[in-house]
Amino acid sequence: MKRFEGCRSELRVRWGRSVGGAGIRTVPVFLFAGCLLCSCFVLQSTESVALVDVEALLASGDAVVRTSEIDIGDPSRLFDGDTGTLARSANVNPMFIELEFKRKARFQAVRVHAGQAGYPDIDEDEWYFEAADDADDLATKTGSYFRLEDGVRVRGNWGEARLPAAMEKKLIRIWVKRTLSPEGHGDYVHVSEIVLR
Repeated sequence: MKRFEGCRSELRVRWGRSVGGAGIRTVPVFLFAGCLLCSCFVLQSTESVALVDVEALLASGDAVVRTSEIDIGDPSRLFDGDTGTLARSANVNPMFIELEFKRKARFQAVRVHAGQAGYPDIDEDEWYFEAADDADDLATKTGSYFRLEDGVRVRGNWGEARLPAAMEKKLIRIWVKRTLSPEGHGDYVHVSEIVLR
């Protein structure tokens, strides 16, 4: 255990001081492998990003939501804080949810509650998001365009994508693809909640 304490101290000296400027800190992460305990440090932003109140922005007209064709639910309910409400695609897979803000929204994490809670054997989904400052950049995937490269897999639960730093964008499009759908269940994509923070 002493040699790992030495390793931790060395990492703290090497990395903690060189990167520990404003808004950045090192935090310990403990990895377990059998009986071996290793301590290392990773970078974590200390910047606090507030929850984007999408429901209020939609109500005031400062945001608009668009989706693929749906057959159950209301797209505005995807931001009401209740995973019991949903928007289900009308046998459209993948389903997209697009938010357009009048002013740029600032966020560092995107959370999506997708799939049918309690039915992990009939519904598995993967989602990712893309964002831009205007429709042209989103369409051409140039300029201000950003895309989360790795999809997030979920089975009737929350999945979160955390960005390395906060970003500000006017357009956000989330794609949710149903990847497990046994015969008879079709391509009905279930999305219950979306959170930007």
